[in-house]
Amino acid sequence: MAASGWLMLAGRGDGHSVLVLPGLFSTDVHTSLLRTFLRAQGFDPHPWGGGLNLGRWNSKEELVLPAIRTLNDRAGAPVSVIGASMGGVFAREAARRARDRVRSVITLCSPVSGPHRANHVWPWFELLSGQPAESASAPPPPVPSTSIYSRSDGVLAWQSCVQPESPMTENIEIDAGHLGMAWHPLALYVIADRLAQPAGLWNRFLPAWPSSGCAVQSLVGAI
Repeated sequence: MAASGWLMLAGRGDGHSVLVLPGLFSTDVHTSLLRTFLRAQGFDPHPWGGGLNLGRWNSKEELVLPAIRTLNDRAGAPVSVIGASMGGVFAREAARRARDRVRSVITLCSPVSGPHRANHVWPWFELLSGQPAESASAPPPPVPSTSIYSRSDGVLAWQSCVQPESPMTENIEIDAGHLGMAWHPLALYVIADRLAQPAGLWNRFLPAWPSSGCAVQSLVGAI
């Protein structure tokens, strides 16, 4: 609430659809504030509607890809996909499978590279997904991809959230906890900025914060 006035200066949307995926052991409740913010900024955000994310590998085929196809067909335009933690793994894989239907991918504290067991959840991931921990990372999807990560993550080693640099990838560091990244004012600002780019004209993020950006960063640090 303290940052709400500043966040009104964030990127404005063109109404395109955005699918938002929760992390492991999370539901759409975890991303509700993010979706509310995106809606206020002029985007068309949608929950994944799959209840508790238990990391089931076939959730991509049963939930994520059908949702992308439905939103794409309904709007007649590619969909952006945001994924928190494990949801980001699903988002990247879905973009690989449906590249013509996905406009961009944004991940929040998601393991996109190794080390694959430098976290506190890999045994649960292997148990629930039936996949080795290494399957959580893969080359960047064939669409613009932004990985937002934190050295203060607390759950994952931050190095595993950094994707290889390429003309269509970027890594943006924000000081936040693993679960709190989806609510962090600076993360919300970055997400809106990334989504506000015109389709087909993607460029890397330039942290030109508004004049109150430093004040917001100090406020968040104090909290």
